[in-house]
Amino acid sequence: MTRGTIPRRPEARQPTTAALPALTDRARRDGTSIESELFHRGQIDEAAYYGGMAPYLRLPFIAAIDPGSVADIPRLDSQLHRPNQIRINHLHKAPQVAVVPEAARLADLKAALLAMPLLGQDLANTAPSATRRAVWRSGAARRVRETINGLFDGSAPVLGPRGALMLPGPLRRSRIGRPPLSTSSSSARRTTRTRSRRSRHAFITQSCRSRHAYSQG
Repeated sequence: MTRGTIPRRPEARQPTTAALPALTDRARRDGTSIESELFHRGQIDEAAYYGGMAPYLRLPFIAAIDPGSVADIPRLDSQLHRPNQIRINHLHKAPQVAVVPEAARLADLKAALLAMPLLGQDLANTAPSATRRAVWRSGAARRVRETINGLFDGSAPVLGPRGALMLPGPLRRSRIGRPPLSTSSSSARRTTRTRSRRSRHAFITQSCRSRHAYSQG
């Protein structure tokens, strides 16, 4: 490099076809997908990858999903683990199902769209990160409510190191290392709380009566 010239940044190493068998074996062993292995190695950009699939499938590409358009339905959080599809309820047009294509099933999806052209009218293409963000924000209030209720009734699960790190600080410190509460211990705790409330109520009532008798005397 001569003086006054700008150094060139080395280009990212692109995946080759020779690396695909190794990535396929690793994805099968880890229970993931080829895409996950590629993104983890930093060899390809997620938006460019799924955006490039859209013309091939002849589907619109949705880069960002509005969390308000995603209903918090049962088992919605399964899309956080491995996103594959999500229903988007638009305000001014018909609902869509945004799918996350996988390389292993791309040919089958393309064949299905060619055989049933009407199927593509309600479908769109999106990326895993966009699906996870929408699902996480859509179910945020419900997760907070379930976590708080679980801490009081003893139904909150005992978390390992990975799960505990996903909780906020106060909740993280309250659940690490705590054994699961059995049904009998949970019932005993509820009975104790009920008796405590009754005793407190009786004490307050008796105090009020004593004070009233003292003032009358």
